[in-house]
Amino acid sequence: RDEEYIEAFLEIFDEAVRCRLRTTGGVAMELSAGLDSGAVAATAARLLAASGAMIAAYTAVPCAEFSGIVPQGLIGDEGPYAAEVAALYPNMRHILVDASGSDMLRELERIFPLLDLPHAAALNNVWGNLILDRAAANGVKVMLNGALGNFAFSYNGEDLLRETFRRGRWLAMLGQAWRLRRMGITSGRNAASLTVFGVLPWALRRRIDPLIRNVDLGWSAIRPDRARELDTVDQFRRHLFTYTSKLPRLMATDFQQNQYGDY
Repeated sequence: RDEEYIEAFLEIFDEAVRCRLRTTGGVAMELSAGLDSGAVAATAARLLAASGAMIAAYTAVPCAEFSGIVPQGLIGDEGPYAAEVAALYPNMRHILVDASGSDMLRELERIFPLLDLPHAAALNNVWGNLILDRAAANGVKVMLNGALGNFAFSYNGEDLLRETFRRGRWLAMLGQAWRLRRMGITSGRNAASLTVFGVLPWALRRRIDPLIRNVDLGWSAIRPDRARELDTVDQFRRHLFTYTSKLPRLMATDFQQNQYGDY
């Protein structure tokens, strides 16, 4: 029964959180407005309540003077949504953190000697490291988060389309695409890109697939002349849209992960 899957998942999820609560100091959580960190925070608060222990929940929010444009469909300030989770648990203390007084160049100088390579999300370091600094100063020894939850807890199921299409289960694939579309997870265009377009020759795919055509390197710090010389845009498009890609690992690390111009 579906209910048995839910019960089994909750049992495993509880244990995954419980076994990470052993500490001689405080426990904290990086709490966003998302399902993943919210689920971890809620579980940790419930488990800690039995012993009367507290959990601190840190949420990054915009600086007070922020007046930028927030793209449609995105959240500019996750604070109020995270606060709704924190309000459910008396033993959860909610702490808002903005990046006032911090500096991206200083954080780059700080992180590079630790990693010995450019960091994947330099802008996130500005507020992410600030959260870690404040938590450490408050005696926190365990920091929970919802990292990689998109591949587990809130996995969207898009890969199912490609798998069922490759197995020739086309009616099942259409049914999955319809359900994902109704849930707002994918569109007809995206479903086609994941399935039918995926078996076409690359030269044809990049001409007819609008998702591929829309990809560029406008956010990258790479020099335009070098990008043209190395045909970088086409390589990057292949990396993103060829799911059995054998392109060098350099493509993944340099162009996809380090997209904030850390160099």
